[in-house]
Amino acid sequence: MTTHEIPLQPQLLSKTVYFLPAEGGNIGLCAGKDGALLVDIPQASEVAHAQASLDSLAPGPLRFLVNTHAHGDHVAGNAIL
Repeated sequence: MTTHEIPLQPQLLSKTVYFLPAEGGNIGLCAGKDGALLVDIPQASEVAHAQASLDSLAPGPLRFLVNTHAHGDHVAGNAIL
């Protein structure tokens, strides 16, 4: 099994904030009752894993995607989302 086939292992940072260690970078998730906010999506290969985490952790839909800057390891999965 390669790293991009391993599901993300969310780490709870606070009541609604998660750290998702991902291949090529990391993802932040804030999951509120009105929807979710993602911070960075490093690789296109991680989008399905991030979506699975959203489905299991966020009671609402993805509403926002924030990129901390425009390097590929922070924005490569944007187009898929």
